[in-house]
Amino acid sequence: MTSPDTHQRGTVRADMEALAATLDDARAGVAAGDGLDLTGLDQRVGGLCAAVAALPRDEARALAAGLERLLDVLGALADTIGERQQATAAEQEQNARRRAAAAYGRPGPLAVPLDTSSPRHPSGDRVPDGEPPSDT
Repeated sequence: MTSPDTHQRGTVRADMEALAATLDDARAGVAAGDGLDLTGLDQRVGGLCAAVAALPRDEARALAAGLERLLDVLGALADTIGERQQATAAEQEQNARRRAAAAYGRPGPLAVPLDTSSPRHPSGDRVPDGEPPSDT
């Protein structure tokens, strides 16, 4: 016959495995570009930690490998989120450059050639032939 603590440990282990699978699926989704909803994750993790802490020491130690797996899966998810953020930032920068290039285009030749043969006033106005440019 199993003790209540052993049964509780089995339940906690199953909850840890389910959470690890959920987080691994979330990581795969993020890697594929899907959105991510972590609503309730803090409560699930907090509940697992409280359940482990409520077990006798020997029973809780038996769950150490499951807790380490959760840490590994959370670390992999965090890494994947960071990679997607970097990729998204790079894509946004490329798109902004494309939009700017499309909006402003490359400078081309002037539509009207400049007449550099006649003198110009400092304001940029042409000075009629034969009159010296004035500084007023």
